[in-house]
Amino acid sequence: MKKYLFISLIAAAVIAVFSLSGCASSGSKGPAEVDDIKEWFITRDEGGLRAKYNQIKTRKNETFVYIYFPARGAKFDKISLNFTIDRPVELMWQAAYQPGMVVGAEIPIGLIDKGPVETSFERFTLYWYRYNPSEVLETDKMNGVCLKIKDPDGGAIFRLTDITYVGLKQ
Repeated sequence: MKKYLFISLIAAAVIAVFSLSGCASSGSKGPAEVDDIKEWFITRDEGGLRAKYNQIKTRKNETFVYIYFPARGAKFDKISLNFTIDRPVELMWQAAYQPGMVVGAEIPIGLIDKGPVETSFERFTLYWYRYNPSEVLETDKMNGVCLKIKDPDGGAIFRLTDITYVGLKQ
């Protein structure tokens, strides 16, 4: 019972942090279908359901794309996201997740319509939530990232096609 309460409190804290920090949640549209099962998935809502066909239609102005994956259990140097967007939009790195921690950044990627894009997480320095204040972001424990898409008109289609862990230590 204590473990369930603890996990519920952590989840509520993460949602509260993102609702105040910019990676805002908004209600899911219902169950999503998955075209093929991958070890990673994307959602438009923090902690939300898998996006159908690993794609998201952007909202007007800002859309957040949450990308979740299992922790590697081994460190890696960079993460590389491969994707397509049906027209150029402004993209930026917004956050990285590991259990008990959300680390933010607002790192511009640029006006692009396809990947890959990669980051080493060195510039992710805004600790929005940390259960243990002495803990730091570690790639072997990382289980998600968030991208911010700026699309003044809305309606662009973002589709994640692959994730590569560059320099994965075995």
